[in-house]
Amino acid sequence: MKSKKNLVKLVSAFAIFTLIVFTACEKTDDTNIDLNDDAESTVLSQTIATEIFDEISEIMDEAIQNSEDVATEADLKDGSTTQNMMGRGYHHGHYRDTINLIGKRLYRLSECVTITRDFSEDMDTLIMVVDFGDENCLGPDGRERRGKIIITRIGQFYWDGDGISVTTTFEDYYVDNNQITGTKVVNAYLNESQQRVHEITDNGQIILADDAGTITWQAQRTRTVVEGSMTRIKFDDVIHITGSSSGSDAEGNTFTSEIVEPLVRIYEEDCHRHPVSGIVEIFKSPDTYITINYGDGTCDNLIEVTTNGETEIIELQGEYRRNNNK
Repeated sequence: MKSKKNLVKLVSAFAIFTLIVFTACEKTDDTNIDLNDDAESTVLSQTIATEIFDEISEIMDEAIQNSEDVATEADLKDGSTTQNMMGRGYHHGHYRDTINLIGKRLYRLSECVTITRDFSEDMDTLIMVVDFGDENCLGPDGRERRGKIIITRIGQFYWDGDGISVTTTFEDYYVDNNQITGTKVVNAYLNESQQRVHEITDNGQIILADDAGTITWQAQRTRTVVEGSMTRIKFDDVIHITGSSSGSDAEGNTFTSEIVEPLVRIYEEDCHRHPVSGIVEIFKSPDTYITINYGDGTCDNLIEVTTNGETEIIELQGEYRRNNNK
């Protein structure tokens, strides 16, 4: 399905996400076609918003896992110190510690990140600040981030039967110089199959660099770890995502979308940036119907986009930034 034909580089109308577009699947001649500008803007906006707000969940999981690992290592050593434990203490009924991530295995976070945790006295409420710093910090996924993600978690564990609630906000937070604002609310629990489930409500904006416009994003999604739920590490996870979204793209067009086949994300090395399968249907007012097909499970960055019956294969590059090599 994803055979490459006649490579042509396409730069979006708002020029923030480099794409490589191939000829339509049903075409047999050498004519290259592009998505119309409005449909292109909607596809890009949907893809960017999905990726940015999905990776917030991954950053949250990675931050919690690594901070708990560092705290455990410190507890096993005399004096409660390791190279990653920068400080800890008890003050006015709160437990507080600060860690770095030097030497840790990371997918979204970076060694330049500092994590501060502030627990209530009964340990039931955690406020965690994931600080990328004031200057761009390059992650192992190739994306540059700066600013802070603030995570407030109520409840301690999935396994206590009550689940946990997590609210995420942002302070001067940027991904590839695009500012992220808004909130992400997650209710997390174990289902009857003992799989970790996140019921997610996103309500945010992506203010694009270089005055390229603003994407608005509202989503109700369910994220289920269908493999790897019983291990503490993320690297064996297989995740299914379902749900719907709405918003406006960088050109001001409104859209709604529905995941009609679950988006599947896996965490093999170099395979976590994009879903490997799943289908999203998008309706852009007033009369444009778009389908994004992420493929058959193969680890690649190709998607099949069909707009009002016309199909193209698109290669997603890893960075949300202006293409300077036009």
